[in-house]
Amino acid sequence: TKRFKEKIRLRDEYKCQVCDLTEEQHCKKLCVHHINFNRFDLNPENLITLCKYCHGKLHGKNTRERCKKELLKLLEEKNKCLIMSII
Repeated sequence: TKRFKEKIRLRDEYKCQVCDLTEEQHCKKLCVHHINFNRFDLNPENLITLCKYCHGKLHGKNTRERCKKELLKLLEEKNKCLIMSII
């Protein structure tokens, strides 16, 4: 699974997908998070690169479902901002 996680980090350009902190800025490997909290679901669409801080914040939420909703909302907002900056 270490090689698989490395592929996800590479896909995400070694950057936290929530705060944009790079692995170099973080000075340690970034986490690979299972969006649906199923550690056996290795579908790349279910995996996302997060820094330790953002990963911890998500796991500190009340429920897994709430965490998943918040993560998807953050990513949607980030993508909207990216699209608007391109236009």
